[in-house]
Parts: sequence; structure tokens; C-alpha cells
Amino acid sequence: MASASHQLVPGLIGPATGPRPVHLVYVRPVGDSRHFEARLLEIVSHFGNRVRFTRARPSELSRFTRERVFLSPTVPNVVLVRDGEVVAQAVGKLPARDIEQLIRGATAERAG
Repeated sequence: MASASHQLVPGLIGPATGPRPVHLVYVRPVGDSRHFEARLLEIVSHFGNRVRFTRARPSELSRFTRERVFLSPTVPNVVLVRDGEVVAQAVGKLPARDIEQLIRGATAERAG
């Protein structure tokens, strides 16, 4: 049986049910990556409030997770984090369908 995560919502009494959002942390490579970033933003927009997009420098990843994460300086890096846990990662310029699949898997409710 699936169990829902609980979070407190200001103005409401008691917990709100539903999955916690996933933070998609995008670490840009050296060089021009505007086209990849635009495509990534387009894909993320289809997931509504389930995914929060953040562009970050490698040193800023620790704001989201304490886990060790491999980052390449030469290709795009996408790290999906929920509640401090890395739930998915991609290194390189993946096709749009692969990025969508990665995000879909990271945002799926987990059985408890």
C-alpha cells in the first residue's frame, strides 16, 4: 500500500498529503549551454509544482544534499534531489525523452 508524505502547510491545521517536490539542480558546464538549458526548462515546465528547477554552481549543490555527486565540468549535469536524497542523476546532453523519463521516475510516488 502506498503511503503519502506529509508536510505542514502554513494556514492549514494538520499535514497536507502528497509527494514532496523534487529539486532539479542543473549544474552548467563550461561553455555555451543555452540550448540545452532552454530544452531542460521546457521539459521541467510539464511537471508543474512537482519539480523545482534551480541552476547552481558545483559548490552550491551542498544546499540540496550532503551526498557525494560526480559532476563533469565539460557537459551538463542534472541532479534530482528529494528531502536531501539524490533520487536520480544525469551527466551529459541526454535526449529530451530520456530527461523526461528520468524526471518521471524521480517524481513517482514511492511505496511505503
